[in-house]
Amino acid sequence: MLNTKSFIVALAISLLQVTVRPVFAASQDKDQTQKVAKVKADVAKRGVGQKAYVKVKLLNNTEIKGFVSQAGEDDFIVADSKSGAKTTIAYHEVSKVQGKWLSLGVKIAIGVGILAAAIGVVIFAASKSLDDSFGLQQR
Repeated sequence: MLNTKSFIVALAISLLQVTVRPVFAASQDKDQTQKVAKVKADVAKRGVGQKAYVKVKLLNNTEIKGFVSQAGEDDFIVADSKSGAKTTIAYHEVSKVQGKWLSLGVKIAIGVGILAAAIGVVIFAASKSLDDSFGLQQR
């Protein structure tokens, strides 16, 4: 009796693994495909040539700096600006691609900071002007 129950439990677990594992694997494949497409788009956006400077962070935490000298279907080549050494990088090995220039979010934050400082200066100057015109100076 105990052997029959153990057999049924083992069979149920086996069937569960067979049905769940492919669904999980398909989800991982879709995520990987989307990530590769994003990296390809980032590299394509920067272009190719000495003005296409990038800093690439790989999944193993290695950083490669240089310019994109060639971009292919499965990989791209980063050439070191100083030594000229070329490194071929597969898109699926990339964790992050950064350009040399500031991102849009950083540019917006800088603009907001400058605007806030300008408004502060105008308010300060206006309050000084009002104080002078009403004779509210401290003695």
